[in-house]
Amino acid sequence: MSFLWAQNSKPQAFGFVQQLYFENTEHQFDPYLLEALPALLEAGSAGEQTEEVLWMLASVQERNGLHYPALLNFYKILFLFPQSKFKNDAVAQIRTEIKTNTLSDSLFQFGDKIKEFTTVQEGVFGFISFIYQVNCDSLSTALISEIDLFLKQFPGSRYEDILIFWKGRLYLKQNRPYSAIALFRKVLFLYPQSTLVPEIDLVLADTYWRRARMFNEAKEVYYDLINSFSEDKYGGNAQFYLARLMANRLNNPQEADRNYRLFCQNYPEHPFVALAWKDMGDAALKENRQVEARNYYAQSYEKADDDSLIQYVLKKMEEISYRINDFKKAAVVLLLEAKRENSAEKMLRAADLYKNNVKDNDETKRILNRIIKDFPGSSFAEKAKNILADLKH
Repeated sequence: MSFLWAQNSKPQAFGFVQQLYFENTEHQFDPYLLEALPALLEAGSAGEQTEEVLWMLASVQERNGLHYPALLNFYKILFLFPQSKFKNDAVAQIRTEIKTNTLSDSLFQFGDKIKEFTTVQEGVFGFISFIYQVNCDSLSTALISEIDLFLKQFPGSRYEDILIFWKGRLYLKQNRPYSAIALFRKVLFLYPQSTLVPEIDLVLADTYWRRARMFNEAKEVYYDLINSFSEDKYGGNAQFYLARLMANRLNNPQEADRNYRLFCQNYPEHPFVALAWKDMGDAALKENRQVEARNYYAQSYEKADDDSLIQYVLKKMEEISYRINDFKKAAVVLLLEAKRENSAEKMLRAADLYKNNVKDNDETKRILNRIIKDFPGSSFAEKAKNILADLKH
């Protein structure tokens, strides 16, 4: 039995690993250290030496080309041990890794993110949260490993639903949609009362639709969201995306139109309203309902604040107006475009429509005088003067 007592009284594993680290002048023990140091952290065996274990591990990882795991471990030192003796060296290493690997500049902005955490668990979550919110694709794999380690070290944590959800989103970055779907559903199954439920549902439905081509499954999730969260932005988003799904993937234009109308009616201040009117305009135009389409585009113009969308719907309104010989409306739209683009050319085209098609000389003169005033010395101003001269004869 003596050998059992010998096993029970063995010295701490940290002391042995530390000894090898300092003897590792030729890096001959690197492969062993790359296994032993993470094992100490995972098993919680580092104890008071966690700070030093992290430093040793990050240093060995960096030396062996494991730049992203090393970077995260340098960060972890700052979040867990803001007064660490390794702090300055860790900051220097972080800056070097970011520059060397051309990572996001936002990774430099960590100074104001670090505070004194009450528990180790809060510190590790703070670290993971910071790296996740930086949204650096290159760090996805290393960050997934950190999330897995957290979930193993702190089972039943109050952050578990958040971290499983984040892991799913990281899987999407890695083009692993079905793994992501499994994790989203896991959170919904384990934490049906989580405040994340509506956000997860939206991401799940989007993944079903755009990444997995599971259109009917996406539709059902959108229906659930509309029924369960009709009073907030999640219900509005679901109604809008359901309409788009019906139109673009389920080939049901009637249901698409119904959902677009419900969306615009129930969520008139939603930021997607202008897009909904634009989509209805596109659908009507596709079916050759020209005037109806133009009316929808006009609604979109009234609601839009995105330059590219405004430009798109005005162009459509202009094209339709020419197509149906509504030259007065075409001139009005041209003037709207001219104002946005500071375009003398479009003002001149509007004046030409008023002169030759609408037969409104007063409006023609008003526009021509505006061109002469706003664009003095230009070729457009000279053309405007010549047309004005012709109108006087």
